[in-house]
Amino acid sequence: MAIPHFCALFSHLLLLTIIKGAINKNFGVDKMSVKNILEKRRSVRHYDSRYKISSEILTSLIESASKSPNGNNIQATRYLIIDEPDLKNLLLPIAFNQHQVVEASTLIVMLGDYQAFDKDNIIKIHEEGFQAGFFDESLRDI
Repeated sequence: MAIPHFCALFSHLLLLTIIKGAINKNFGVDKMSVKNILEKRRSVRHYDSRYKISSEILTSLIESASKSPNGNNIQATRYLIIDEPDLKNLLLPIAFNQHQVVEASTLIVMLGDYQAFDKDNIIKIHEEGFQAGFFDESLRDI
């Protein structure tokens, strides 16, 4: 049975982010149910290329995933939404010729931004958070 194209890795990471937040905020998700979810997950190899998720939903999911807690609020992950067949074909060799790359109607490619951890960038992020009212001077100046 083919399932929607949604990128398995991204959906797994998004699920972990949502579950982590639910556990931390005590939304009724316990660690045993998280363990159960993780142990029963399966690798997806076939996608329904006709199934489309709107760009609004994809953007919303990526925005939610990008707000997950991380060190210094660096947000060092960047996301590319790729739905052009020619671009997906270019990625095929990089993905070890796994055909789900071209079979999926949309790919979400996650990229790490190594420059995000430069000291000047961290200072800038802390200042922006302070200016937006997310925290006080004592936290900004750590």
